[in-house]
Amino acid sequence: MLLALLCTTAASSTTVSAQENMQGVNLPRENLQRENLQSLINDDKQWVSPRKDYFNQAYSRLAQIKQGNVQRLRLAWSFATGVNKGHEGAPLVIGNVMLVHTAFPNNVYALDLNQAQKILWSFHPRQASDTEAILCCDSVNRGLAYAEGKVLLQQNNGLLVALDLQDGHVHWQTQVNDIKLGASNTNAPYVFKDKVLTGCSGGEFGVRCFLAAYALKDGSLQWKAYSTGPDDEVLIGAGFNRHNPHYSALSSYEDIAGGNREGGSFKLCPRTDLNSLRII
Repeated sequence: MLLALLCTTAASSTTVSAQENMQGVNLPRENLQRENLQSLINDDKQWVSPRKDYFNQAYSRLAQIKQGNVQRLRLAWSFATGVNKGHEGAPLVIGNVMLVHTAFPNNVYALDLNQAQKILWSFHPRQASDTEAILCCDSVNRGLAYAEGKVLLQQNNGLLVALDLQDGHVHWQTQVNDIKLGASNTNAPYVFKDKVLTGCSGGEFGVRCFLAAYALKDGSLQWKAYSTGPDDEVLIGAGFNRHNPHYSALSSYEDIAGGNREGGSFKLCPRTDLNSLRII
């Protein structure tokens, strides 16, 4: 798979090879790493979230490429990941560093945009080959996330990993899903304030999936809400959706006491009309 960058200047091509010497590399300044995540999201020179921002529209307000010059786009450079499978999700850009991810086995490359796309570091996770057997629709990964100097990778085998932006070392990792149960991950993680949100895939195997939040600091589980099941596991409580009452169906839910008193969601029919059944 090739990552290609287009520009409106003359075409050029650079062959990128692994580099061991990190001297002279201009990594993002420390205050950029500590900067508030929302400020980085609002900065169109950065791309720190899988789909740019929380609107998930992947829309950039940069205006260098426009209707008047789009016909002059030419290939500026390309980077081969070596993984010949579907690549989904945009690269991240933090300062001068571009972060590229791959399909299974979910390799990550950090490229220096100031030094001819030199590889600053790479991360190659080891995953069991049978992981691919339970992935539904190609062995894809939908992207990375970033916050506070950490690059978040949700691996196909259910392992959530936080890598250091500077050198790629692992800050922490936590097992979100167990592929032996048919549960896997192809999703991109998302960072909201001090939490990393992720979930699971595997509905075709009867897996009961969920949305879970892990602490950005250390990867500890903060909460998990299942998509089906009893209220305490779905995390439906008395204050459910109180901030958006105009979108709430909770009043109806409460009226029928979780499945009305007349026998679940079925109403009893008169004995004179046993051939019909009303469902509410």
